[in-house]
Amino acid sequence: MSSDQASSRYSMAFLPLGGPDDGVLGWLVIRDMHGHVPVRAFAARDEAEATRLVERAGADLRGSVVEFEQAWDIGPDGRDDRVLHAAMRALEAAQAEDDEGEEVAPDDPRVEVFPDPVEVFVADQPWLGRVLHPLVSIDLGALDPAVLGPGARDLPVPARGLLLSPVEREGGLLGGHLPAPPDEWSAVNWLAFRIEDDGRWRLLGDRSVFEIETVGDDVPAALTAFYADAEADLAASRERWRVHGVLASGDFGDPTRPRAGSEGGFPAVERLGGDTPNGNWVVEPPPAAVVLEVPDAGAPVLRLADGRPFRFVAATPGYPWRDHGADAILLFVEPETRTALLTFDWT
Repeated sequence: MSSDQASSRYSMAFLPLGGPDDGVLGWLVIRDMHGHVPVRAFAARDEAEATRLVERAGADLRGSVVEFEQAWDIGPDGRDDRVLHAAMRALEAAQAEDDEGEEVAPDDPRVEVFPDPVEVFVADQPWLGRVLHPLVSIDLGALDPAVLGPGARDLPVPARGLLLSPVEREGGLLGGHLPAPPDEWSAVNWLAFRIEDDGRWRLLGDRSVFEIETVGDDVPAALTAFYADAEADLAASRERWRVHGVLASGDFGDPTRPRAGSEGGFPAVERLGGDTPNGNWVVEPPPAAVVLEVPDAGAPVLRLADGRPFRFVAATPGYPWRDHGADAILLFVEPETRTALLTFDWT
């Protein structure tokens, strides 16, 4: 994407913030990403008008900045737009509390728990199934369009969003054994993937971010034991799901049974969509190909180096599924380039 493409300067979102009293279903709001400033808003009275606005804006964002500004009448007088002021008042009221997204149950048709690694990773990276445990697969095509924005049309069908639990973390963060990142897609506590045409995931960074992939056949005994324990934990969790139909912590005596008091289970996804959660995941810088902005107020923002923004898709804890799991596994997707980012929050 060139620097004069409109999507490098502007973003759009449809905000369903209206109601029957004001005759408005919601607003299409256009923001200048240089400062996250809203510059125009357009009211939609019904779903058909909302769809037309979103499709038109999505197409125009692929054109030049100048053409986009002309098409949407963006200029120095935009701040005085009364429709914009009305939309912003509605937005402020709706965001009086953070949008914590949606909790998704394990039987929801949009998700699959414990997907087969063979089905979700590319065939020429079979080792990914050893170092990363797939906990949940999310059907990105079934999500509310507001989650991924207009770029969702660039994703393949089917397209998966994966919540993966890395085995390694003992004694530090994933990738912390390396003296420096080996490439632009690798970083401590971050993983980057490309969603391929068949929906499978390909790791973009070097496999050396996993310590076990750097030692050949001479795997230290402690690392071997750690991987064996992780596999046993996951196998017991799968068995609890298979036999009892519940995602729950394991009993201390028999981990294939749900622990007393946890029979009600936990959700497959704790947070689907909504605002990007804050946390200590912002401490470690992302891969060099990615920019992380952490404002004093508001949610963190992730972008590719060329300006295209990532969308926060989902977050869920890893520890109920397996011992030593993260406090939160966070998934971000940039749909135009089919790039997925995972990072992890730890206490």
